[in-house]
Amino acid sequence: MKVCIAGGGIGGLTAALALQKKGIDSVLYEAKDTLRAAGAGIWMSSNSIKMMDHLGISRQFLNIGIEMKEIVVEDGSGKIISSISMEDVKKKHVYAIHSVKRQSLHELISGHIESKRIVTGKKIKSVKQNNNNIILQFEDGSADECDVLIGADGIRSTVREEVNPGIPLRYSGQTCWYGLSAMTLPEERKNKTTEIWMGKLRFGFTEVNQGQVYFFAVEKSPSGIQFQGDRSRHLLDMYKSSPSIIKSILSHAKSEDIIKSDLYDIKPFIPLAYGRTVLIGDAGHATTPNLGQGAAQAMEDGVLIAELLSKKSPEAAVKRFEIMRKKRIKHIVKTSWRMGQIAHGENFLTKNIAQSIMRMTPEAINLKMMDRILTPVFP
Repeated sequence: MKVCIAGGGIGGLTAALALQKKGIDSVLYEAKDTLRAAGAGIWMSSNSIKMMDHLGISRQFLNIGIEMKEIVVEDGSGKIISSISMEDVKKKHVYAIHSVKRQSLHELISGHIESKRIVTGKKIKSVKQNNNNIILQFEDGSADECDVLIGADGIRSTVREEVNPGIPLRYSGQTCWYGLSAMTLPEERKNKTTEIWMGKLRFGFTEVNQGQVYFFAVEKSPSGIQFQGDRSRHLLDMYKSSPSIIKSILSHAKSEDIIKSDLYDIKPFIPLAYGRTVLIGDAGHATTPNLGQGAAQAMEDGVLIAELLSKKSPEAAVKRFEIMRKKRIKHIVKTSWRMGQIAHGENFLTKNIAQSIMRMTPEAINLKMMDRILTPVFP
């Protein structure tokens, strides 16, 4: 059996490493000339670290990530809306959330994949699926054949468009600016994932290593607005009435390192299985980042599809994958979407009611809600 993987993001790399460990012949095709993580920092939850256990890289990851002690959500005045202790999470799920630079995670996974299994500068032009194989045509005129195709090429997936054209993306009404800031957080802010909700605006941050803070700044905004100018100054002006910690983080960020991205998802559920082709990660179930589960779900996909392909025929493995993932994916995407809408509530009455309910919700209830998110289907 030969498996082709389209896309060198976290999901594609996870699938490649998982297939390698199963002894399955595979090749990953990345459209860009180099493997490069799209983004700045990331929060990795316990279910994603369990996937790293399965891949044999969790110990190395724990050495490069920073363990969090608490998840905190505040309002603009500094009052706590919600908090969850990571010690309680670890008791049931083994691992706390860890923050890390995206590129560091990217390099960790790719560094364990045999070089012959990764080909860069190869953008797929078309996919032709027969009864017994799949033929890939690339934009450079070359081609390849395989028994299974894993589409891991992101939210604007070429593979998805080939097997199921016209799937619409759903705009959340929110735009995210994110990057790294050259500073150290004050002691009371260390080892926490912090979000500050301010109605139209939201801001999150955490340290990813000594001297660097990952941040994201989310605003309610129409999609497709182009920005030219100093991004750091623009954000400082946008957040001029925000808490001082936000202004400190933004003042230490370089404009050229700040990325702007409109937040979309794919309204669940679209099929993931198409004969011998399967969609994983954002290609099949893109989610808004409000639960911090995008990369984690892509990793779950990669580990599961490799396991199934090691035991079943291509068509049976792909179909079983869809069945096993459907319920979990629908829950993650829907919950993340709903959380984003709550976080950016601007109406005074509804915003205060929602926040009051969150403040009154016992931590035990919050932990129970997290259990479903942090419990993978496999392994």
